[in-house]
Amino acid sequence: MAAEPKRRPSRRAWAQAWLAGAVLAAASASGGVAAWAGEAWAGEAWPTIPPEELALKDDPLRPGAPAVVLYRSTYTDYRRSQETTHIRIKILSEAGKKYADLELPYWKERVKLENVEARTVQPDGRVVPFRGQIYEKTIFKTRRIRILAKTFALPEVEVGSIVEYRYKLVWNPLGLYSLREEFGAAPFRLHWEVQGELSLLRGDFRIRSDAGFHYWLQNLPMDVHLKDVGGGWSGFTVANIPAFKEEKFMPPRQIYAMGVIFYSYIREPREETTEEFWKRTGKERYQWWNDFVGNHKKLGQVATQATAGAAGPEEKLRRLYARAQEVRNLSYEERKTEKEVKREKRKAHDNVKDVLRSGYGHKWEINALFVALARAAGFDAEPVMIVTREERLFLRELRDWGQLNDGLVWVRLGDEDHYLDPGNPFAPYGLLA
Repeated sequence: MAAEPKRRPSRRAWAQAWLAGAVLAAASASGGVAAWAGEAWAGEAWPTIPPEELALKDDPLRPGAPAVVLYRSTYTDYRRSQETTHIRIKILSEAGKKYADLELPYWKERVKLENVEARTVQPDGRVVPFRGQIYEKTIFKTRRIRILAKTFALPEVEVGSIVEYRYKLVWNPLGLYSLREEFGAAPFRLHWEVQGELSLLRGDFRIRSDAGFHYWLQNLPMDVHLKDVGGGWSGFTVANIPAFKEEKFMPPRQIYAMGVIFYSYIREPREETTEEFWKRTGKERYQWWNDFVGNHKKLGQVATQATAGAAGPEEKLRRLYARAQEVRNLSYEERKTEKEVKREKRKAHDNVKDVLRSGYGHKWEINALFVALARAAGFDAEPVMIVTREERLFLRELRDWGQLNDGLVWVRLGDEDHYLDPGNPFAPYGLLA
């Protein structure tokens, strides 16, 4: 029996899969997508706290710090789609008490946060278990995704106390794999943030993954690397990691802070070079964009009406830019409730004609519409994928197209190259915001 040919990935699948990876990465970087290696620890005894940690009076790496992370472990079991995090923090001053107010984010539709346990340990060793109420709040929401957080405050925290908590997250492999299978190279990413706003005195990081998982070490000490630790696990330990100090106007934190990025692709050839990866990825993304733009000649009437009476090519381009920006921009609107969205009867778009027909679209859809209009008017126009500086910098050796998190439009006007962004309502023609 002949194998069924793989159907072409839909544009909706590409968009959903990119968003899935982006949200997972964001939650993981904040400590949200933490999954654990072993069985559930509910009811298990807490590890013994060393006497020197109970007696610690100051951060040895940053004297005067409000708190210090004594120990952190993150065990990521990709095979079982789960992970655990265990964190122990010493409160060193009144200002450090804020670290006893905990917020654990997770992706509601894809991730379950389970087995939350916490306690306060006083300097004399007295233990105060957390038995209070855990609240839930929404911290991010789109039409299809909700990022929630479980929040709670540990009891009887004073200067010198140790606050300790652990939790487990389990993600839905079917949901993620359905996106990956549909478009073949899903940007599934996990991020171990080894260096944070507090010093880390001891850390233990481990992962168990399949053969298609890749990783990128960022700014870790030269003697730290992933190594086999048995049982199919790889990992490393660290000690005396200083707190990361942010500065005004500095490039994105995740570029300079110590950490590890994991990413996975289903169809990536093992022998593929970095150059070959970006060439292949570029072709795939370009094809996807052109499929969405469609046959631009069908937009000729709209382009002709928009440019009627224009004095020259630049005036035509300005009018097409203004026509694209007439579309209602969903990316810059206040979030709506699910009921409000249903009431509007919004539908997903398969091409730029759908965008014109509905009169609304997201930023990237408006840029695609402008590409179609410009081409219909006789201009050479192409989409350009970029990396926004406030979030990250482009790392060529990191073979992850999810880095390219935004887009512009390139247009040839005479002998000049113009880069435009009609999908940004705050960017008038000729300016990039």
